[in-house]
Amino acid sequence: MTGNPAPTADFSWSGKLKSMSGAYDYSLVSRIMDASEWDCSHLFFDFDLKLVDHYSTSTEKMTIGIFYDNAWHQLGEFVNNGSFGWTTETFNIDAVRGKGMNIRFQAHGENVTNILHWYVDNIHIYGICLPPTGLQWTSNSQEVNLNWTAPCSAVASYNVFRSDSAGNPPFMKINPVLVTGTAYTDVPPAWTSADMYRYYVTAIQMDHIADTVLCQAGSDTVLVSYSTGIHETGANQLRIYPNPAGNFIIISSDDPLKMVEVLTSLGKVIYTGIYNDAALIRLNTTTFSQGIYFVRLSTISGTFYRKVIISK
Repeated sequence: MTGNPAPTADFSWSGKLKSMSGAYDYSLVSRIMDASEWDCSHLFFDFDLKLVDHYSTSTEKMTIGIFYDNAWHQLGEFVNNGSFGWTTETFNIDAVRGKGMNIRFQAHGENVTNILHWYVDNIHIYGICLPPTGLQWTSNSQEVNLNWTAPCSAVASYNVFRSDSAGNPPFMKINPVLVTGTAYTDVPPAWTSADMYRYYVTAIQMDHIADTVLCQAGSDTVLVSYSTGIHETGANQLRIYPNPAGNFIIISSDDPLKMVEVLTSLGKVIYTGIYNDAALIRLNTTTFSQGIYFVRLSTISGTFYRKVIISK
């Protein structure tokens, strides 16, 4: 059977469409899906598409639609300009946050015999929760005071994570109960002039129907130094994108990159790469599971951390 991997949905002239002649219009429509709980997220719609044509006419089309607010809305359209292999297509569907929806794959055109197959596979709708923003801090000889901005009014609770006293993973959750505001005060266990800690905060979205955690999304990290309150430098020199990422990430740096390491949220190193003063790196992440990772970047200016979310 055909698929990516098999099986796959098939708009086939030799199958469902064979009994038709001339113009045709046939659709595969999903069940109604509920996005009412995903009102503080980005929503995405992925699928794989392949065309085997008979004649390249530009008159046979695969139109992708989404139904909400009592109407169909077109997301994209693919035209028979010749056969093509499996391609992965992604659409942002933030417009349906907090609503119900249907997805439709619509094969249509002037003459059904112009195509042999439209294949559709690996249909995936998913949400990426929005993180807290603007994480800031102040400190004195006893404590660290953190504050941040909520991603939206729907988020009511947070977790706070702290590195070891050298600013390295693993990051441990330090709040004994959920934080219900946008501020937290931490008293580090060791707080001397030699210590510095990194922190990040996750926003927790709840599925209020199932009374379960829908997802957590983490802020950027901040570095807190005991002695002078030094903020981490290099924030404008290092860029990682896309983030959230799928099968790869791009790392670019104004300073030459010496080494790149990828760590799990528990501090386990799962990738190490040595680079000869590279300015741009493409890192394959197809073998990484979904989740939060930390990228440790060594440059001529020092060592820095960046948080990356892998979502497939």
